[in-house]
Amino acid sequence: MSKQDVRKQILEWRSGLPETVRRQYGEAAARRVIALEAFCHARTIGLYSPVRGEVPTAAIFAAAVNCGKRVAYPRVCGEDMEFVTVTALADLQRGSFGVAEPVGKDTVAVSELDMLIMPGVAFSLSGWRLGYGKGYYDRLLSREKPACLLTGLCYEGQLVPALFGEAHDVPVQLIVTEARVVFVQNG
Repeated sequence: MSKQDVRKQILEWRSGLPETVRRQYGEAAARRVIALEAFCHARTIGLYSPVRGEVPTAAIFAAAVNCGKRVAYPRVCGEDMEFVTVTALADLQRGSFGVAEPVGKDTVAVSELDMLIMPGVAFSLSGWRLGYGKGYYDRLLSREKPACLLTGLCYEGQLVPALFGEAHDVPVQLIVTEARVVFVQNG
């Protein structure tokens, strides 16, 4: 199955999830992230603003801020992406592609992140991530080569048996769903 076919199939599945189920699964996934030892020890976390039915991250943001962690969200700048510190969700405004982006000026280098939590359309158990096809995360991560824990956050139904990365793709090391935490062997 092509990447486009996988993307279409998973997006249809995700958009068909009833809101109550999506909320329940999102809360369970957030609890799993917050319980991770890596989350507890992280001082600076990269997070995302959910769109199109992605796993909500507000509870993760609140837990991080309550623990005194620095949280940064991505902002698109042309063909690139940068991370900016966010201290309140009100610091986010609709930006590129309808995604809420930070409006502040306090940028955070990817090398400063201890954990980067990323969305995806689909993930394979070998750590490959399929996004919407624009390549922002992969371009940034292949260029910066961060040492942080790359974490995919998705619903269990977004896990697929196989995805294959291209030369510029960067696999995640951890995948969190409402049902489990997967430590990727080859990531």
